[in-house]
Amino acid sequence: MLNDVVFYYQLKMINEQGFFAKGSISTLDVPYSKPSIWRKIKRLVQLDLIKVNKNGYQLKKYDTLFQFLGYNLTKENNRKGTFKIHRVPFTQCTDLKHLFAFLDIRDNLNKQTKTAYRRLLQSNQYTGQNLYCTSLSEKKQLLSNIVKNNTVQMINSNDHNKQLCDFRDAFGKQVKDKYCNPDITLSLKGVCSILGLTSCSSAYAIVKQLVKQKRVLSSRRKVFITTTSLTYKEIVAKYGYKYSLQGSMLFRNLSNKLVCIEN
Repeated sequence: MLNDVVFYYQLKMINEQGFFAKGSISTLDVPYSKPSIWRKIKRLVQLDLIKVNKNGYQLKKYDTLFQFLGYNLTKENNRKGTFKIHRVPFTQCTDLKHLFAFLDIRDNLNKQTKTAYRRLLQSNQYTGQNLYCTSLSEKKQLLSNIVKNNTVQMINSNDHNKQLCDFRDAFGKQVKDKYCNPDITLSLKGVCSILGLTSCSSAYAIVKQLVKQKRVLSSRRKVFITTTSLTYKEIVAKYGYKYSLQGSMLFRNLSNKLVCIEN
């Protein structure tokens, strides 16, 4: 449904009222060929998101789209729906598909920040009413400083790999420790989960495009595991490419840290 929803919003961006007179469809300012435009129009008609009349084509209202997607439209407070509605400037809507991905990734990282911060307040190390009033950016900065100062062990994560290492080094010593992920981020599997994707390569392509659009920063991360006399070739042969070697120090390669530039 993503491509259909994207086209629905592209039409809304051209005409907020959602009406297109006959003869105007082939001149729409959208990045598709004329045959593709007609196929997309036909698809929205089939989905009952466009009504055809003698004067032209009329997009159905937002509630029809939301209901079609299965959202709960029960009245709550001053508006309909129990789902979140994003309001973004028109100038940011040139690439809707990647904009949608960015919003979902941003909201997940913000949610992780708030969860980590709430757990921090529940610890005995950090108390004070002033902490409850901090902004999201201040929360992120405080959590980052705590990680850098190693004053608290952050327990989280979307890496799906809390057990980072389980093998015997060259001396026969069992290395099996539980390492935490000290950063708030998303692995490619995590990106797949929140975007409804099935391929990590698709998630990688989206993240790469968001980095190119300067909406997201991506930086490599690794955590020290142990010292070892194994060569890198031996490590790769036995444990794959999840580890890197610097001298005699063995590191576990973590998923890249993602930071959203826009809020």
